[in-house]
Amino acid sequence: MMDSDGGFIQLVYACTCAYSDGVIFELHELKLSRNHLTRRIPPDIGQMRQLESLDLSHNMLLGQLPPSMS
Repeated sequence: MMDSDGGFIQLVYACTCAYSDGVIFELHELKLSRNHLTRRIPPDIGQMRQLESLDLSHNMLLGQLPPSMS
């Protein structure tokens, strides 16, 4: 993954999901804590209908949760 300056960043994550042929579907749990993430949470994240748990703690995110996450 690249950051806005064109440099690579390494995400530390864990997920509970199902996948087939390298494509993730039915993502139930996503942990992205302690990744030094910044900016806003994209509104598209609310379209992950199977997502039950999202951990974004210990990052530097801006703004509020998108309405699609309620």
